[in-house]
Amino acid sequence: MPNSDDVQRVVVFQTTDAGVAAVAKSLLESEQIDYFVRGEGSLNLFGWVSGGGPNYIVGPAEFMVRESDATRAIELLAELK
Repeated sequence: MPNSDDVQRVVVFQTTDAGVAAVAKSLLESEQIDYFVRGEGSLNLFGWVSGGGPNYIVGPAEFMVRESDATRAIELLAELK
């Protein structure tokens, strides 16, 4: 989704699992919540290194949403943790 510099975003979810990231994207998109994923490329590039576990080399992908959508997004993604 687009990321505008004039929009304040907050981290609402983190994951090192590319499959979980795909589900999180789908959930946010189905609710029409604008999001940005910081560090997403590290899941695809280095995900195999950790075998699906935590990737301590590059860290998790962080899902960021507008502050006004944060509560809704956290509730939506809570079951993925």
